[in-house]
Amino acid sequence: WSYAKLDENGFVSEVAEKIPISNHATVGIYYWKQGADYVKYAEQMIQKNIRVNNEFYVCPVYNEAIQDGKKIKISHVDFEKMWGLGTPEDLKYFIDNYK
Repeated sequence: WSYAKLDENGFVSEVAEKIPISNHATVGIYYWKQGADYVKYAEQMIQKNIRVNNEFYVCPVYNEAIQDGKKIKISHVDFEKMWGLGTPEDLKYFIDNYK
């Protein structure tokens, strides 16, 4: 899981991969209004070699955007409507149970 901390206005002030910094966990669905922004900030993160468990993750790219003054929002997803697909077992469970 990744986690997002919100500021007093409800915007994301920080994200963290694998470290629960708030009760706002991400579900792995990310949106960028401009794809070029994602590329720009991902490249910055990679150049800084920001890794977790020696891997690059998508969510920490938002920290680069936040540091550049971008405003990031979150959307609520009901836990009952969220399907984890991070492992082959998760995918199999989804295929077997979601109809």
